[in-house]
Amino acid sequence: MNSRKVLKWEIAGFFIISLVGSAFHFCFEWSGYFKPLALFCAVNESVWEHVKMGFWPAAFFAIIEYFAYGKVKKNFIIAKTAALYMIPLVIISVYYLLEATIGKHSVWIDIALFIVAILISQWISYKVTTSYKDYSGYKILSFVFLLIIIAAFSLFTFYPPTMELFKDPATGGYGIIPIKK
Repeated sequence: MNSRKVLKWEIAGFFIISLVGSAFHFCFEWSGYFKPLALFCAVNESVWEHVKMGFWPAAFFAIIEYFAYGKVKKNFIIAKTAALYMIPLVIISVYYLLEATIGKHSVWIDIALFIVAILISQWISYKVTTSYKDYSGYKILSFVFLLIIIAAFSLFTFYPPTMELFKDPATGGYGIIPIKK
């Protein structure tokens, strides 16, 4: 597959990940708080839960891409690992940088940050996937890093550390917030 086709996949991925990720903000609530969905969808308003909204749709789309063309691209796994790590890196670092410099945030800034993180992630994926440099020697390390981040997203949804990153600013709680009736 040539680089133009890979670019088309990454552009499509940007739109799909952005749309599905936006839906993942609400799907836990829409499902009636169906606990298995908590692994993939935001369960509160913490920064960590907003990062999940980008990570999981990107991971699911990467699986689709793997079967569409990734098997024949030597750098595919490395590219997707880098891309999947870029989402939390961009969202978390820029969120706290903005909080430290301007002191507050808005929904519009959060949405823009989410979109920028997905855009950067897809661009990195494209650049590494289509690179002439062979990164395949890092394939096993990439798998290890994928397992680590998947474990972190899974574990910290149900057992979040009591750190600011995991704190729901609306309730002051952590993890799955009890439903108020």
